[in-house]
Formats: sequence, C-alpha cells, structure tokens
Amino acid sequence: MKLIQLAFFFSLIVYGHSVTAGTSTNAVRTNSGQIVAIGDSYISMMNKFKEAPLSSSSYEIEKNELKYTVTEYHYLVNNIYYTIIVEKNTITAISWDRQVDF
Repeated sequence: MKLIQLAFFFSLIVYGHSVTAGTSTNAVRTNSGQIVAIGDSYISMMNKFKEAPLSSSSYEIEKNELKYTVTEYHYLVNNIYYTIIVEKNTITAISWDRQVDF
C-alpha cells in the first residue's frame, strides 16, 4: 500500500505545467465544509483546511523571463486525493483522484 501511495505522489509531481494526474476541478470542499477554489489565496486555503496537507512539493518555473516558486499541496478529503497548485500565493489549479484500496 505504501508503494502505491508513493507511486501516486510521484506521478503527481512528474508533469510539465499542466495538470495531468486525476481530473481538474474548480473547487474542493474541506473536511470542515469550507470551499477552497481556484483564485483563492494561499492564506485563505490554509485557514479553510485547518489541517496540514499529506505532503507538499515545490519547484521553480520560468514565465515571461521571471522565475518563481510553485508549490503543490496534497490533501485527502473523503477518500479523494486533491492536489492544489499555488503560484504567486494564489491557487491556480486543483485536481483530484480517487483513493484506491486493495
């Protein structure tokens, strides 16, 4: 099971700049019932989730000759894995993938 989870998270990390793991969505409802949506700030996301992500990863990208850091946050909500991508302190993408139990 650990190996499958590890492989899943690596598959989320290894992609260009488009969300290819799972299905894209515009928002996610947290375990406490709050809505986190594309366009929300990083601070708003953290206040609404009220829990630490399962994991996070950061990398640097370049757009229009400017370099900045992008961070992916991975959450598990109601047996669904959500990946929330934050660029310049703003949520720019959300994708989800169902938890697989063997």
